[in-house]
Amino acid sequence: MPTQIHKNNAAIAGLLFLITSFLTWYLSSAYFTSSLDEGIYTYGGTRVAGSQIVYKDFAGFVGPIVYWSEGLLATIFGNDLTKLRLSTAASLGAIVVGMYFFVKSIAGRSAALLSIITWFAVTVDLPNRMEVNHRWLSMAFYSLAGIALIASSPRNKLWNLVAGCLLGLALFTTPSFAYSALILGVYLFLRDRHRFLPYLLGGILSCSLVTLVLIWQGALLPYVEQLRWAVGNYVQANRFTYGSFSTAIPWRYFLQVYMGAMSIPLGLVMAGVSIVWRKDLPLEFPLLFCIALFGTCFPKWDAYSMLYISAPYFGMAFAIAFSLVPEALRSLVRGLLLAYLTYVLICAWTLPNRMTMMPTRAGVLMGVEANALAMEKLENAIPRKSKVFVYPYLSALYTLLDVENPTRYEYLQPGMMTAQDEASVLTDLKKSPPDFIFWQNLPDADIRRVWPSSNPDRHRFTRLEQWIPQEYEPGIEITESNIRGRVWKRKR
Repeated sequence: MPTQIHKNNAAIAGLLFLITSFLTWYLSSAYFTSSLDEGIYTYGGTRVAGSQIVYKDFAGFVGPIVYWSEGLLATIFGNDLTKLRLSTAASLGAIVVGMYFFVKSIAGRSAALLSIITWFAVTVDLPNRMEVNHRWLSMAFYSLAGIALIASSPRNKLWNLVAGCLLGLALFTTPSFAYSALILGVYLFLRDRHRFLPYLLGGILSCSLVTLVLIWQGALLPYVEQLRWAVGNYVQANRFTYGSFSTAIPWRYFLQVYMGAMSIPLGLVMAGVSIVWRKDLPLEFPLLFCIALFGTCFPKWDAYSMLYISAPYFGMAFAIAFSLVPEALRSLVRGLLLAYLTYVLICAWTLPNRMTMMPTRAGVLMGVEANALAMEKLENAIPRKSKVFVYPYLSALYTLLDVENPTRYEYLQPGMMTAQDEASVLTDLKKSPPDFIFWQNLPDADIRRVWPSSNPDRHRFTRLEQWIPQEYEPGIEITESNIRGRVWKRKR
């Protein structure tokens, strides 16, 4: 195993966490994005804050911890999107701290500092990805588990207990992290068996605690049923080719978007070659740590999904490359890197100057003028706290408009949701008709572009689309921004 982390590094860890968490929050928390997914978790948190139970009272398709964490933030801060994104800021901070100790265990402090500055600057320069997502949170738990495993020793087994606890939290955030927990557990059993039992005990402890909460809420069986549903439907509809991206990318953001997709194979290949030919870097555990992480993105291998897990791969590749640079050239390398990173951070820091400030019901946000005009139209058409159903997939509007969804579902993904899901939504709508429906009428070409593996037989929810015009009349249409759709008002 890598060298231990000494106690005096706790101050470094705390400082790195505070700086990167604050910078993430300051630079990106107010960025407006009509995200397909963020509203699932922010509005899910609002439901939890209102005493609803995930899986039992509303549908959830990932682990409960992201809903509970957003529920805590919603309870404290209310419907303030910038505060609901504190979980993302804290996750980025934890990932950076984990990356620092990960790289330091391979190539020392200088390489570690340069790698985290590089990864963080490039990552935070994509503010539309600094949104609430279960993958940031689970990656934070995994990164902290890595620190614990690096810190463990035969005389200090407590860190293995901590690592097991953190892996348990990761898999109850993103269930596919069970793969990582299993791989690392097998490694400890075969390689460092005296550390396996506390690791296993830690995993059992945290998993049991979450399971007990679900049992107490009466949500365990609904949670298991949702996992079964995901295996049968999510996997097929969300398969993506490795590194794929559905829209054109401005040249300045090419590295930011593809950093994860490029660094993963690069890190794995460089580590494999180094282990075979050089044998002078402690890469056994780092390589296994990265291998155990890769499967967590299944079946989504697109560029954005790779970004969430990119930190250790980038760090490992950076550490190996840095170790190859002659000592006489390292100052030049540092200077070139810092010059580029200064440019990137200046671009991120000055982003508000190029954006339109938009006061919304979810706080003061910044975005392009077209989105500001779209939100103004929507707020004029839909009163706060109205009952609204957003169809099929623009869940961010629930939080942005501060409205209530009378159904169990925040979205109906074309090509994935079943006839039973459609029937459930239709039953809820008839039982408690919303005041408004926002219909994002996606063309089939857009559905195929965004979800290329989706089932074309499920692209349209015919019964629902026939019911809406019968009960609702068309209102304003939004066409000038990426929030595109029509507001339908209930007939009186």
